[in-house]
Amino acid sequence: MTMWHRYSTDERWHVPHFEKMLYDQAQLAVAYSAAYLATKDEFYADIVRDILLYVSRDLSDKSGGFYSAEDADSYPSHDAKSKKEGAFCVWNYDELQRLLDKPIEGSNYTISDIFCYHYDVKPQGNVNPNQDPHDELKYQNILIVLGSEEETAEKHGLDLATTRQALKEGREILFEVRQKRPRPHLDDKMLTAWNGLMISGFSKAGQALGDDSFVDRAIKAANFVKKYLYNPTAETLLRSCYKGSDGSVAQMLVLTHLGWSGPRPYKTSKTGCSGTKKGQPISQCPASDPSILIRLKEDQDGAEPSGNSVSAHNLIRLAAFLDRVELQDKAAKLLTAFTSRLTRMPIALPELTSALVLYHDSPTQVFVTGRCEDADTAALLAVVQGRLVPGRVLALADARDRSESVLYRKCEVIRRMKPVNGRAAAYVCRHRTCSLPVNTPQELEALLNEHRQ
Repeated sequence: MTMWHRYSTDERWHVPHFEKMLYDQAQLAVAYSAAYLATKDEFYADIVRDILLYVSRDLSDKSGGFYSAEDADSYPSHDAKSKKEGAFCVWNYDELQRLLDKPIEGSNYTISDIFCYHYDVKPQGNVNPNQDPHDELKYQNILIVLGSEEETAEKHGLDLATTRQALKEGREILFEVRQKRPRPHLDDKMLTAWNGLMISGFSKAGQALGDDSFVDRAIKAANFVKKYLYNPTAETLLRSCYKGSDGSVAQMLVLTHLGWSGPRPYKTSKTGCSGTKKGQPISQCPASDPSILIRLKEDQDGAEPSGNSVSAHNLIRLAAFLDRVELQDKAAKLLTAFTSRLTRMPIALPELTSALVLYHDSPTQVFVTGRCEDADTAALLAVVQGRLVPGRVLALADARDRSESVLYRKCEVIRRMKPVNGRAAAYVCRHRTCSLPVNTPQELEALLNEHRQ
């Protein structure tokens, strides 16, 4: 199973700091979904599935929210007196020999032989002492893949299918054993911004992999945010909530931004963009709170994107969704406020630099008109969702939803778009210019290819 630890302590990406953060899982799910779309390599799709399986199982509250993290250290056994770094994840050689001693049919090997070779397991442990200053990993093995499954199969004279099955069975056995170990401490705060990142991870993975269960999980989390973390009267988002001692959700009344979950309703965005009219960046805290003496305006994109970077992207995307020039202007003013930093040190602002590129290049807008449950509508949507289109904005315009749809209420352009000859149609737009409608997946693919050139 793939889940991502916080960072590596060595150049080989072998010994991690074992803490697992929600924001890492979220952003890497997005990145690997994009990698899958670009390559169609199932290796990347499997990583996405593993990440989201881990988050669904270990970092999810029953109410729909996502927890923040799992600690790095835990008790090596239930009777241990002190915790150790990585204890939940490491293995000693004798333990693996005992657990994986099942013979592989038709060979002279056991699962342990194949598993220990493939994952570089050593009798004295495989952790460099220089990477273990407190001897917490002495005689322990951190599983690492240094070669391919094909190389492991060839080394032992086995066919690839048998080798893969042995490795799979070994992982499943160890997973069940590990589940009985004392777990690391769970940080059960549910931060709005990080939940926004994870909602984006699930929704983008659902589109890329064509898995509706991921989209459903994203919707469940979005409903959680709306129920527990949104104040409809003040039109603001709270910063966080957490799991109470009785299992209920408890709230903390601090303002925040939602993160990468996608464009929000305009009024909510307007609350967060109060500084952009004069070309000022967005503050991390509200102007209405007199107790705050210094209102920070963050720009650096570190382990998670800054609020200003997220807001720049959201303003550009909202402008494209709703055909609102004033939102594009606000994005321009926000980006202008960081001209000096973007010019001198763009490497420190990768997400904001990405927003700047999107602003100048213009999003690729794809509007599909038709009934959402019809096969021809689904076929057109699948063309767009199944390929990597940087800066893409995709919207379904179902005329039956005119009274409820924000798109129909706010965007005159979409109100003019209709199905053609009773069939779903797609329009591809860039730089405020739209193509003629097309009805077939082949025609839509051709249009998208033209826009890539």
